[in-house]
Amino acid sequence: MEQELDCRLVIRNLYPTLHNVEKKIADYILENPEKIVEMTIAQLALSIGVAESSIVRFCRLLDLKGFTQLKINLARNIMPDTNLIYRDVCKTDSPEEVVHKVFASSIRVLEDTGRFLNMEEFNKAVELLKNADRIEFYGVYTSSVIARDAYNRLHRIGYPAYAATDPYEAKISASMLGKGDVAVGISHTGRTRDTIEILELAKESGASAIAITSSPKSPVTEVADISLVICADEQQIFREAITSRIAHIVLLDAVCVCLGLLTYEETSRRIEINSNIINKMRY
Repeated sequence: MEQELDCRLVIRNLYPTLHNVEKKIADYILENPEKIVEMTIAQLALSIGVAESSIVRFCRLLDLKGFTQLKINLARNIMPDTNLIYRDVCKTDSPEEVVHKVFASSIRVLEDTGRFLNMEEFNKAVELLKNADRIEFYGVYTSSVIARDAYNRLHRIGYPAYAATDPYEAKISASMLGKGDVAVGISHTGRTRDTIEILELAKESGASAIAITSSPKSPVTEVADISLVICADEQQIFREAITSRIAHIVLLDAVCVCLGLLTYEETSRRIEINSNIINKMRY
């Protein structure tokens, strides 16, 4: 993890995979970042009620060298954040408050993802897709719309893209891929059994696998060759947060734009042709 990246973003993304002791440490850090900057590791351990060794292991889980680096990271990134009041929607909220909170939450997730995204993995994904003989997008249930959208974007600019969103058809499709093909699996939680099994079948067939998810160190990332992880706050009231799906769409949009720029002249020609076809269907 880059030193400048706010460790609180990493904590929020890892939160669903943490054990009970780790969640106690995570909760205290997220709720008291200013206090921790002034504390020793012994004081923190006493405040939380855990062993000092547990705090050291937690820091390493965040790819930090130790407690001192955690404090430095927090000190560099602590700043007033008015968007924090928009994290949770309450049943007593007025429609106006809900609108403000939902929009603020979406904006925050997109901004955090822009800082959190591993650009080395992103560049590898673009390179892999650029040279693919066939690109198959897989997304089941709530991720099916995202898979179809990515397929439409790439298909229209000339890439050999396809999409399968029915679990049975997707598994058949994955089993028929081969070397030079790329399977892109989309799973918000990273724990969707069908998506994981689809990528496993694709890899057994010789294809490469890319995972799009909101959860680092989730099962789908263990299967994939490349993982693109968006930054989502799993402590929201709605677990299947629409903000996460928006971030997945924007992330795949960035991938599509990069691929389009690699074949700029051909992409421009195809966009013009597509626009003419679509315009004829409009009043």
